[in-house]
Amino acid sequence: MSTKMTRLVLALGAMAAGLFSNQAIAASANASASAQVVTAISISNTAGLNFGRFAKGTASDIIVVSTGGIRTNAGTAVLQTGIAATAAAFTVGGDSGLRKLCITPSPVCLT
Repeated sequence: MSTKMTRLVLALGAMAAGLFSNQAIAASANASASAQVVTAISISNTAGLNFGRFAKGTASDIIVVSTGGIRTNAGTAVLQTGIAATAAAFTVGGDSGLRKLCITPSPVCLT
């Protein structure tokens, strides 16, 4: 076989091998990704819960302190003066513009 013929056979063989091979043809694509990292929520107690002064009644007593610091008694306890009742207060922080939601049971019962 001549050199030209050998080259032609080799070239055709290489092309046939490429057409009938099981190799996948590589492809690529690009995409973008984004994220916003926010500051964790923070909470600090700025005023403690104080029920004020009272004398224990003869039965189970329920003393309620409203968010405005007004206390009421649903039992037999005797509310006294001298120490003002105060509601607990908290400062909640985090990234501005983001919504913060704090849920507490209503009412909160202490025993």
